[in-house]
Amino acid sequence: MGLKRVSFVDSLRGFSLLGILLANLVIFQYGMHGALKNLSSQSEGDFVRVFIGGSFMPIFTLLFGFSFIKLIESVAKKG
Repeated sequence: MGLKRVSFVDSLRGFSLLGILLANLVIFQYGMHGALKNLSSQSEGDFVRVFIGGSFMPIFTLLFGFSFIKLIESVAKKG
């Protein structure tokens, strides 16, 4: 039984999971509300908010939806 995988989607999913891990490490260190207050500058807080929290979660969400659609197509093809 051959299983076709889209390697680009898998690598992008891994990259987004790494970003989510980075975001969670900051939250684990300082807590939910103190995570952005304890950074040394406002620009670091903006970076964490925009690139880690605002970019990796939507990428992972889109990839989750894509994988779910591919799963439904695969099940429908098998009957």
